[in-house]
Amino acid sequence: MRSRQPRAEHPFNILLSNGRFPVSLDLARQFRLAGHRVYVVGEDPMHYHVCKFSKDVKHSYRVPVPRENPDGYVEGIMRAIQDANIDIVIPMHEEIFYLAEASQTNPELPLHPPDNTASPPRVLAQVSVSSPHLAQIHVLPF
Repeated sequence: MRSRQPRAEHPFNILLSNGRFPVSLDLARQFRLAGHRVYVVGEDPMHYHVCKFSKDVKHSYRVPVPRENPDGYVEGIMRAIQDANIDIVIPMHEEIFYLAEASQTNPELPLHPPDNTASPPRVLAQVSVSSPHLAQIHVLPF
């Protein structure tokens, strides 16, 4: 049985940059339990990914594979951001390279939460460490 977590005072709409990894599903569960709304993106050839049917994910967006179509990937991310009013994008894997580059020219790409709310470490601190993947979350360099 999971321990009851405190609910977020200011819930975020969080977009995970890839839904195919078990750590993505674990983060989605933890963020939802903390009171946030979680969205994910899945790359085009993967119609079904590990987060696709999770009750912890509000919606899954399909985007092009970033390695094959970096501009299309970023455009897909931006559509998801606008559609779901995303507050923060959390890169899950190599997508960070494409998102970091895009954020240099696109200030609308929220790789950090809005300045007037909780800092990323506080948002991530709401996530209880329930797996080895999350044990390292506090060392993320935001």
